[in-house]
Amino acid sequence: MDPRSGKLMEFLTYLLNTGVRYCLLGNTDKLPEEISSDIDIVISLEKFKNIYSVVNKFCKQYGCSIVQIIEYAFNARHFVLVFETDQPGYHLLQIDFCSSYGYGAKEFTTADILLQNSEFRAGKFWTLRPEYEFFYYFLKKTVKESINEEQFCYLQNVLSNSSENINAVLGDYFSGTTAVVIKDLFDNNDFDQLKSKLKSFRHELFANSSFNLSNYLLAKWNRIKRVCRPTGLTVCFLGRDGSGKSYVSDNAVLSLRLVFPCQHKIHLYPGLIFSNQKKGSKIHEPHAQRPRNYVLSLLKLMLFFAEYTVGYLIKIFPLKIRSGLIIFDRYYHDILIDRIRYRQAKMMNPTLAVASLIPSPDLCFIIDATSEVVVKRKGELTFEKAEELRKSYLNFAATHKNSIIIGNSDESEQANYQVQKSVLTFLNKRIINRYGA
Repeated sequence: MDPRSGKLMEFLTYLLNTGVRYCLLGNTDKLPEEISSDIDIVISLEKFKNIYSVVNKFCKQYGCSIVQIIEYAFNARHFVLVFETDQPGYHLLQIDFCSSYGYGAKEFTTADILLQNSEFRAGKFWTLRPEYEFFYYFLKKTVKESINEEQFCYLQNVLSNSSENINAVLGDYFSGTTAVVIKDLFDNNDFDQLKSKLKSFRHELFANSSFNLSNYLLAKWNRIKRVCRPTGLTVCFLGRDGSGKSYVSDNAVLSLRLVFPCQHKIHLYPGLIFSNQKKGSKIHEPHAQRPRNYVLSLLKLMLFFAEYTVGYLIKIFPLKIRSGLIIFDRYYHDILIDRIRYRQAKMMNPTLAVASLIPSPDLCFIIDATSEVVVKRKGELTFEKAEELRKSYLNFAATHKNSIIIGNSDESEQANYQVQKSVLTFLNKRIINRYGA
């Protein structure tokens, strides 16, 4: 059984025991045995205001931690909980809370309406009655103007289990004629026609919903908060050729995909001025190239400065606001450690000056392996050069904040586990700093 199943049931029981009336939203047919996506839960506005405190207390009692909170809207919060079991690795449980459902300044339904029309199903948890599950799910698909055949079939099944007149429920949001058309399209199994009419349904839904100034202002304030407290993360992977940076960073993307909605892997710099995509023939012996002269090296530093400052503001920071995971395969710090690889002249002061002015990643992973292993894997470095660079990278890690050494001599899963553990620990500390312990 999925370890998250037991944790979910513990959490739902905890909510009821602490006086938090809830209702699960969406398709709950396979819950709790199968958890294929995030868990949608509606709670009252009063409880929603204190939901962090509720979830945090649960985590302290039941051995888990909060590693992500995304405030998608003023009335919605996305939580990611992490915990360990006897099974190897970390387990991530995604829970979405809302106190109403709307779009911008438009509010379509409230928690009170949904909670009043819920039922305790199969002795497991609270869910919506079929007619309101149909109404809520169809409302979401209408707002998004998107529905697939699987979702259409699910709505058909929900509709067939409804004992009440669905037209009466839909009539609060659509005209009587439109409500009849919607039901007929499902009864007649006309998926294509329904899909083609979603745009007109959406237009009518918005036209029948009033503008709420309070919701409008709260939505704007929520956007400002997301800019001030971005929920994304920038990490970089440094190390010698042959240390296994690509292997570890690729696995990091996979293991953290439930924490961050989108992932972006970038080579060396943001790529605002120059493409950072690896193209053409690979340089097999980068340390055998002649360094540029002082003037050209200084010009190169200026270009790097522009890439890492303006490029960060235009390309990287917006991704962090949208809760993206941005992984740099190498970073400017590599130039400090291994200038010959980048054909830079020996000019430490200007190089350090640029390093002090550009944004630093949230976490910097130094992927380490013994020099014997590095030389065997790539053969681009002599043993002596590999040892020299290893000492430089390790010294860098010892003197720079948020730098973490990851041993990867055997390319085992342990390196991936250490990266995942470091990221999740960092995220949990960030949550505590922002929301309190």
